[in-house]
Amino acid sequence: DHKRTIENIESDIENTRNLLKEMPQHNIERESLMSILGMKIFGKYKVSGAKGDLDEAIQIVLEAGNSMRCDHPWDSDREVWLQTLAISTREKYFKSKTVEDLEQALVYAKGLVDRTDIDHEDLPQRRDTLLLMRPSSHYKTRFELLGGLDDLDRSIELCGQALSSMTASHRGQAVFSAFLGSLLISRYDQRGNKEDLDTAVEMVQMASQLEPQVVDHLPECLSLLLAIRREYKKSNNQKKLLDAIQACKTVPVDAVDKNRPLRRSGISVFMSVLLSESYNESQNMQDLEDCIKYSEEVVAQTPRNNPRRAANLLMLGTAIHKRYSATQSNHDLYYALSTFYEAWHCRLSPVEERIRAASLLCEILAEKHMWQELSPVLQSAIMLLPNVSKRSLRRKDQEHHLAKFRDLVVNTIPFLLKAGEDAACCLRILEFGRGVIMGMVMDYRSETAISKLKEAHPDLFTKFKRLCKEIDQPLSTEPPMAEMLDQLRDRRSTHLQDHRDRENSVRSMEELVADIRDLPGFEGFQLPPRSDELMAMASEGPIITFLCTRCRSDAIIVTATSIKSLRPPQLIYEDAESWMSKISTLVRSKRSNYGENNSQMEQLLSWLWDSAVVPVLNELQLLRISGDKLPRVWWIGTGVLARAPFHAAGRRSRRSTENTYSHIISFYIPTIKALSYARRRKLQLLSRPDSSLLVVTMPTTPPQRSRDTTRPPRTPGPLKSALEEASAIMRAAAGKTSVVQFNHPSAESIMRKLSGFQAVHFACHAVSDSTSPSQSCLLLNSGTGMLDTLTVERLSAANIENAQIAYLSACSTAENSSRLLADESIHIACAFQLAGFSHVLATQWVSNDIACREVAEEPYKQLFKGSGGGGDHGHVSLSFHLAVNKLRVKSWKEPIKWACYIHTGA
Repeated sequence: DHKRTIENIESDIENTRNLLKEMPQHNIERESLMSILGMKIFGKYKVSGAKGDLDEAIQIVLEAGNSMRCDHPWDSDREVWLQTLAISTREKYFKSKTVEDLEQALVYAKGLVDRTDIDHEDLPQRRDTLLLMRPSSHYKTRFELLGGLDDLDRSIELCGQALSSMTASHRGQAVFSAFLGSLLISRYDQRGNKEDLDTAVEMVQMASQLEPQVVDHLPECLSLLLAIRREYKKSNNQKKLLDAIQACKTVPVDAVDKNRPLRRSGISVFMSVLLSESYNESQNMQDLEDCIKYSEEVVAQTPRNNPRRAANLLMLGTAIHKRYSATQSNHDLYYALSTFYEAWHCRLSPVEERIRAASLLCEILAEKHMWQELSPVLQSAIMLLPNVSKRSLRRKDQEHHLAKFRDLVVNTIPFLLKAGEDAACCLRILEFGRGVIMGMVMDYRSETAISKLKEAHPDLFTKFKRLCKEIDQPLSTEPPMAEMLDQLRDRRSTHLQDHRDRENSVRSMEELVADIRDLPGFEGFQLPPRSDELMAMASEGPIITFLCTRCRSDAIIVTATSIKSLRPPQLIYEDAESWMSKISTLVRSKRSNYGENNSQMEQLLSWLWDSAVVPVLNELQLLRISGDKLPRVWWIGTGVLARAPFHAAGRRSRRSTENTYSHIISFYIPTIKALSYARRRKLQLLSRPDSSLLVVTMPTTPPQRSRDTTRPPRTPGPLKSALEEASAIMRAAAGKTSVVQFNHPSAESIMRKLSGFQAVHFACHAVSDSTSPSQSCLLLNSGTGMLDTLTVERLSAANIENAQIAYLSACSTAENSSRLLADESIHIACAFQLAGFSHVLATQWVSNDIACREVAEEPYKQLFKGSGGGGDHGHVSLSFHLAVNKLRVKSWKEPIKWACYIHTGA
């Protein structure tokens, strides 16, 4: 019986302990015996289920590993050590569900693979497929927990290796094919790569041929049926869809253990998905009724505390809403509403699914004009957006997760306005839901709120600054597995420790911020600014936020005394979408179509003037102002207008004043929070005796490798004016400030030097990356003749104390060409602003080399001769405005040449 079994195991363990006590410390067999003891205690845990037994087993085996000499040859001792740790740490993760335990299990599982791969005469063909599948499964789990796409890639790679190492008759080939298919489907969901979809279909065909009834692995096999459904969706092949439905119907549900309801529900999940797709094509109501029946079964089998409940409720609610659309039944209307409402309140489910539920719920409420009901739901959903982009993730993964909700915030504002919320409330929501990634960085570095905290609560301030520094540290890349194992044995794994430290720091920061908000006077700490704070930011000039949606268009105007909303009557979404989609094509002109493209750009700027800029300037009574002393205005474009060149809007004519330049000085800013961040330091470039300017030049650039490895490297053209530009700047600054020229530098050398300068000027090439904006970069030289890049991600992580002005005389430095992340404003200019520069002078698209030199020289002449009212923020803006306007007047028929130059910041 159970008691006797435990007694026998304990007796065996005691005998092994006694042998260990009697064995000399230097005996080479001691580590082997310790590993065996750990395995026996783990065996006791498997019977008793006592956590203490599991912890002791792991502790003893770790001690055995720490006792092994580094030159210990591969033998059964080391294999037992790794095998025991791989199994026991995996079991510990299943108990604790903590990332730290998962990472430890992953290291030993992957280590066992690498160690058994060693070519040793006593170890023929030890590369077991199960050894590969353990780390593959762990990487998959970590991807599901944290969202890192690198983990999904590694999981697929290891599973593929396991499959390729199998013989054709291996009994697990069907099962592992199914598992690989499910991984490929996950990656297809994330990246949309057709090759993953094609391979997944191959996997389901292989699995069905080898073992048609893989009942024990229904979740994996059924995910492959979903691949068929998606292949159908791509190819519009009705037969593939019907085949997938028939395959689901033939799965023997009754053969599945009734005590495993989640496995039984797998069939229902995929039947529901397939039938929903079939209904979309056929409009056969029976398909929809069957879809709802299967979805209800899934929800009934999903416990309320199960994280999958929100996803299953979403599936059910979507099907019911389709039926409501067909029948207009009030019962279905309220059934769909209640289902989405419950999914929104599944607090144990992933945040992304809860936000999706809120969005779908509010779509129905909007259809019924139930504005009062939708307002609190949407506001709460947007407040969750920062949790979608976890601070512990790498930047590219943060971008990926935020891209799923690209239009949520902008499309929410018209609903809130219809619900009766005022412009100030809507602006606060916009501030919270846009620029999420840069907002998190600014929250940690904001000096206004932090200074107040330092004064009132120095202990909390010290802790806050320490955590900020820890979170700003870049994550290390994963070292070779052998190195990780050796490090882990010594309890000093750099890679693991980096990830653990980041997780712990983020958790501690969240708890600390909650504690700070409980303090009197700090209730709004790192929350969207209050109305009075928003108006205070407009003391230097109005701030205009444009929204243009299918529902309606608005301009939210902030002045020093009010926040109000204006509806420009001619600003129509379809027009805006049409014009904005043309910008990328127009600005990349060839000599043959340059004239035509300039003509079209003029039409675009004329449309923007009439539909957006004129109504706002009229409202502000700024159209009557002209001359030398112009007011300043800050523009914020959102959604489809995120790239709109408001500063260049107007009609083409040499002496016309029907243009933005004639009435105001324009600035761009991603959010009002970013404007506050840019103004946190007083401009001291001209008043400091130790002020200095760094001029970086790249007259030639090494070849740039394409992501397509079949293509040869592309060499960017020479910048013939770069050295002339540098000389002109040095002449303008002579005797005013210290100037250092740096020719063909590396990214590392630039990062080391930046902190020693108040201003920096780059004359080089730049690249805007549309697929991963954080990889947009300035092109530099590695020092060995190879291309080096200074990326947005790297710049954003810097916090330069003395930063004042950054002039980026390069192409597309203020361009975010990713439509999916338009409201995140991830580009090179913003990266410099995050690094601490109050003013960034940049370009919205491809710039002309000679024009860059002409524009760059003039601001320094103005800046250092002291004109413009002294050395304040306004002095910088006026100097740049006059320089660009000079080019505009000279090249008024070529807006593509002059309209790219913009000023972001204070």
